[in-house]
Amino acid sequence: MKADNRQTLAEVFAELREEGYKEGYEIGYKKEMEKLAEGLIKENTSNEQIAEITELGLDEVARLRKPLNM
Repeated sequence: MKADNRQTLAEVFAELREEGYKEGYEIGYKKEMEKLAEGLIKENTSNEQIAEITELGLDEVARLRKPLNM
């Protein structure tokens, strides 16, 4: 950051790019954990075990289980 507390346009773009990358990574990671949870649901794994393995909340696991009718 500059001494007068103003950022250049390039610095702002760099920060926004980094934030976007981080957000995209988090979204992708969550989607992968949801896919893993669906596989574990099909294997008849308990909601508690799935939540522990995937770090998803119990409510999220239950939501994923509903459409699979399991």
